[in-house]
Amino acid sequence: MKKFIALASLIVMMVACTVPYYYGNADFEDVPLPETGYMDEGLLGGFKSGDILFTSEWVSEFGGYSNGGIYPSNLHDSLTTGILNQYSSYPKPEGHFAVVHYNDYIASTEKNKAAFILPEPTVVEYVKVANSTYTYWAIKTGDDGFGSCRAYKDGDWFKVTFTGYNACGENVGSVDYYLADFREGKSFIEESWAYVDLSTLGRCVNKVEISFSGTDIGEYGLNTPTYCVIDEIGYRIYD
Repeated sequence: MKKFIALASLIVMMVACTVPYYYGNADFEDVPLPETGYMDEGLLGGFKSGDILFTSEWVSEFGGYSNGGIYPSNLHDSLTTGILNQYSSYPKPEGHFAVVHYNDYIASTEKNKAAFILPEPTVVEYVKVANSTYTYWAIKTGDDGFGSCRAYKDGDWFKVTFTGYNACGENVGSVDYYLADFREGKSFIEESWAYVDLSTLGRCVNKVEISFSGTDIGEYGLNTPTYCVIDEIGYRIYD
């Protein structure tokens, strides 16, 4: 009888340790936006949606520019090419979302500014991701407004990577998603919103950094605009 009671107690403890006590979601609907439909320079280094902190670094000199980061938006213009339309999603959004800008030079010399920080060690279940209009047309036609990239051809690819870190700053894994894939006879460019499973990063994720890689590379790094749009980050915290 004692063995049975001990076994039953152990099972109860194991179940209790695997039951999440909090589900969270960041869908950006709680982020107020100005009439322009987006925010960048007014973020002062970041903003929150739900309990998640999204980081960015906006530099005010020379008319203002981004050193990388995540910026809230609700703009949908799927036709205008170039950086002046950098805050639009290519597929139609359901409301507010966020634009991710990865600055590969700053990330290599300082740190990646495109990141989000969880309230405590967490399982990040998923994130919804799509191409920005700026990146979509740069891949499809080579039109980035500067003439610095080319249309994708056979063998090309472009992907976004979500890398998780624990509270000690240790890398706990990464997940890739191809926003364009022209390998092995394919001619895929993501035109819709896709759910990306991030649960394989584990149960102790404190921070997620977002980066990009691809095949159209020049002297200063990727020629393809290193942007995407994200929405609906779901996570759960265990007791």
